[in-house]
Amino acid sequence: MTKIYNNFWSACPKNLEYFPQDPCSLGKKGSDSCTWFINSEEDSFCFWAWVRRNSNESGGFDPLTQQEIAKLLNLTSVKIQNIFRETLLEIENSNEFDKLKELFSL
Repeated sequence: MTKIYNNFWSACPKNLEYFPQDPCSLGKKGSDSCTWFINSEEDSFCFWAWVRRNSNESGGFDPLTQQEIAKLLNLTSVKIQNIFRETLLEIENSNEFDKLKELFSL
């Protein structure tokens, strides 16, 4: 077993000390039982286990397509598109947007 040496384990509703090695009982029930649910039995339905498996040595990972995100979250691609659009609008309407524009124009 791999012990988790960061604060992410404290987010687990089951308070697991280690990444799940078998499909998590909360994950099997879906996103209503666990906010970290993803549709990946290979990763025991655990977002953090998926990140650990897919991240490189520096902690990054390749970008996902909209369809891949939809599949992992068990949502439709249209729902993901709407979430992206709403999020971008929230960012654009926030006070931080002007700071971002200024930062990227340097």
